[in-house]
Amino acid sequence: ALDGQAVFKNSFKREFHVAKAPLMPSWHNPLIIGLDFARHPAAVLSQVDGYGRFSVFKEVDSGGNMGIERFVNELLYPALMHERFRGMQYFAVGDPSGADRGQIGEESVFQALKRLGIPAYPASSNRIEPRIRAVEKFLLQQRDGGPAFLIDPSCKLLIEGFQSRYRYKVRPNGQLDD
Repeated sequence: ALDGQAVFKNSFKREFHVAKAPLMPSWHNPLIIGLDFARHPAAVLSQVDGYGRFSVFKEVDSGGNMGIERFVNELLYPALMHERFRGMQYFAVGDPSGADRGQIGEESVFQALKRLGIPAYPASSNRIEPRIRAVEKFLLQQRDGGPAFLIDPSCKLLIEGFQSRYRYKVRPNGQLDD
């Protein structure tokens, strides 16, 4: 049974997928901001380079109990203004539920992001199986003799998640829990 097992235990290898030194983005390709919403927003600043390698440069974690507008203004924008990323083009991709309008106002998370100056789009699916397959596709491949998925060593939460914290949870009916 998968219940409790690390999702990427057979595909993520720290010594292979974590860079030995800080990664630098290419100015030729836009940054992809992977976003998670709710009251614990988080983001990764990533990029696909000219070789088709997916690199994660930075993680931005709210620590919890923060709305998306405050997260963008206080944490995400300062990260994007760091000298490593300043002036680069970027766009965000997030959970499709971010297209739903809020219970209090009429604005969705994606509309709020666009209002704040961040082009944002919903991911094609929120189903767990295609999401895992998409990540494993990169984890299990190589580019130019190196990993097709590379993480900056500063991304401690992400690395810990890949190693052990991101685990399967199986519902009583046997299906994977999202």
